[in-house]
Amino acid sequence: MESMELILKELQTLNERVQKLEQNMATKDDIHQLNNKLDAITTQVTLHLNQDRTLNDLSQKVNDHEMDIRLLKRMIATN
Repeated sequence: MESMELILKELQTLNERVQKLEQNMATKDDIHQLNNKLDAITTQVTLHLNQDRTLNDLSQKVNDHEMDIRLLKRMIATN
């Protein structure tokens, strides 16, 4: 009888461990939600990178135009 009680106790312990594992496991729905969030983040990062490139291009154009204006002013001033 003692060995049966030991087996039952071990099974109960094992069952508790399995229940704890199940509680901490991600479900398919959890993983699907994470994938959706990752997709949204990827889209945002891509958009921000494109906007950053556009801003850098515009900044360079402004700098170029400022230099052109300075050169034109000097040309006008020397004539």
